[in-house]
Amino acid sequence: MDALKEAVRELKLYNYRKASLKNITKHLAELEDRTTRLKSSGDFKEVVSFGGMNSGDQLINLLSEIEDLKHNYNWVNHLINRVDRGLELLSPEERLVLEKFYIRRTRRYLDELIEELFYERTSIYRMKDEALRKFTIALYGIERL
Repeated sequence: MDALKEAVRELKLYNYRKASLKNITKHLAELEDRTTRLKSSGDFKEVVSFGGMNSGDQLINLLSEIEDLKHNYNWVNHLINRVDRGLELLSPEERLVLEKFYIRRTRRYLDELIEELFYERTSIYRMKDEALRKFTIALYGIERL
């Protein structure tokens, strides 16, 4: 494992993972609503039209899917919190640089950083490298294997 590459990957996935928490939450609500409706029907022996599954089988499948989604939610939330804790250890400037390079990258990210921080391009890159090194150590305890 190259810890620096993994750290960059974690930063690039950060916003997608945050969005997934909202999607998982909505999906869980839909599944729990279906589960409630299925339970309230009261007849778990009746065979329904799609797939020939009876209501009991459907309920078991829904409950299993809910548990899987809850596990996914907890795991993704853990990954997001880990990145947050790593970013908290950086100075505001270092955090801004990593965010612009990896998390909220725009077409003009480097020009924006030069304008915001009043540093030259080479200084921005040095700051990025140092911030990434610190972030990687915060996440994995090592810089490289």
